[in-house]
Amino acid sequence: MLTLAEILTRWPALVPKLGPASSPESGLRELIEAAKSTTASAEASPWQETLRRLGLDGDKFRASCENLRKLLHRYGNDDVSYYAECAL
Repeated sequence: MLTLAEILTRWPALVPKLGPASSPESGLRELIEAAKSTTASAEASPWQETLRRLGLDGDKFRASCENLRKLLHRYGNDDVSYYAECAL
């Protein structure tokens, strides 16, 4: 729950893209899976593909998404996705 609260307060501009309405699953669930990926190529990485699909790949979101990636890599899990799907 704390991880979701941190996301909501630190990156409010990203929130509309993180809910279930943004993709078949929730955007946040997809980002968590992509953040856990170990693909080395930056351009063809699951993270970059997911950002593109969710519309978060622009310069406007670059710093926020990089920090979000670090947080999700460390603390992202199914509980965070579930709470986001309930709340968003």
